[in-house]
Amino acid sequence: MSVVLNKLKQSINTAMVSSENLNEDGSVNWSFVDADAYHDCIKLYASVEGFYKDFDRIVTEIRNN
Repeated sequence: MSVVLNKLKQSINTAMVSSENLNEDGSVNWSFVDADAYHDCIKLYASVEGFYKDFDRIVTEIRNN
């Protein structure tokens, strides 16, 4: 896995456990995770589309496990 993907995955994992990114029922508010990861990692990407391609792939992998 590339350095960029590792950084994005780390950012997503950190955001997922942040209490401010959880709904009242304890489930993950993916919109807030998205915002945190975007803020942390967008500078590593040449395009917004590239960021969301990787973000969606990582989140799908997390949600399927």
